[in-house]
Amino acid sequence: GRPDGYVIPKVDFDEQVQAVAEYLTLEEHRRGWKNGSIRLFPIVESALGVMNVREIALADTRIDALLFGAEDLAGDMGATRTAASWEVFYARSAVVTAAKAYGVQAIDQVFFDLDDLSGFEDECRFGRQLGYDGKMVIHPRQVAPAQRIFAPSADEIKQAQRILAAYAEQQAAGVGAFALDGRMVDMPVVRAAENVVARAKAAGLVNG
Repeated sequence: GRPDGYVIPKVDFDEQVQAVAEYLTLEEHRRGWKNGSIRLFPIVESALGVMNVREIALADTRIDALLFGAEDLAGDMGATRTAASWEVFYARSAVVTAAKAYGVQAIDQVFFDLDDLSGFEDECRFGRQLGYDGKMVIHPRQVAPAQRIFAPSADEIKQAQRILAAYAEQQAAGVGAFALDGRMVDMPVVRAAENVVARAKAAGLVNG
């Protein structure tokens, strides 16, 4: 049957993604599949990839997410891997920034210590704070914690829905920025609330 998508490792240039996309277009046509139905997930995991991350993000409309690979990047740079991952912080931030700038998801680095679930959860939380939408996992025991941490909490969903409801009321009244619970609500706050609700819907936590 038709695959949902392919992960493309070690992407240094946009042309690598485009070559895969062109091949998939031919295969979709040959097999009678909808054009563009097979999605792509490039891994940025080299110094060149980080420098070209903007072009990679824009390489093809099949791209659903950029993935960040810390281990290969550290090896490429001659960096020493640490638990805190500060040695790859610039690249990690660059990947999520490019993903958000060009409208695709960002998936965070692998955590290799399968026995350290506490460390895994801490890294998930930090990745989410950076703006990542999810995390690559390498073992079934990592799946549930990652889903729990990257999905919005019930309190976050409730507050986001309150913000959006209040925003709709203020818009109907012709008001721009307004206060809710003593805090100013402007468009960045509204967009953040929309993101929370969208993630909640994707996780099946709310209807819609």
